[in-house]
Amino acid sequence: MNAILGAIHILWINLITDGLPAIALSIDPKDPEVMKYPPRDPKEGLFSRFWVFILFSALVDFCSDFIPYYWFTTTTHNEALSRTIAFTTIVFFEFFLAYQCRSETHNILAMGWKGFTENKTLFLAVVIGILLQIVIIYYPPLHAAFEVTSLTLEQFIFCVICGSSALLNSLVG
Repeated sequence: MNAILGAIHILWINLITDGLPAIALSIDPKDPEVMKYPPRDPKEGLFSRFWVFILFSALVDFCSDFIPYYWFTTTTHNEALSRTIAFTTIVFFEFFLAYQCRSETHNILAMGWKGFTENKTLFLAVVIGILLQIVIIYYPPLHAAFEVTSLTLEQFIFCVICGSSALLNSLVG
């Protein structure tokens, strides 16, 4: 069995799910209630409040990406399909996670559609990232470079659903 993801996949994931969304999050509209929250205890570590979020995210990401990979590998014996499923699911997971990171205090799902569209730069970054991912999946000349294959509509929707498991972080955050 080969590595599930290669260097090109990891670089691509970092490029499209971290670059533009991170910039967009840096210009996210400020929380109008920020002054109502107590300041962080100076003795508290910078990331101490986020460990549960980070660990839960990692566990959910592992389950949503690699259980489908394993299942597709064992049922279809198609390595390229299984890799494409895992690769695409990770991309969607990261986009949903970017939305989860918009606020420490407000649940993105409770914000409704506004939670996904209020930061227009983030929305645009995610849409561009999704379109670029679609090009990789459905433009055959890129298949060899990325070692992927085209997905059916059902498989693509499956990836989106698995990736949306990042929204489960609202249960712990």
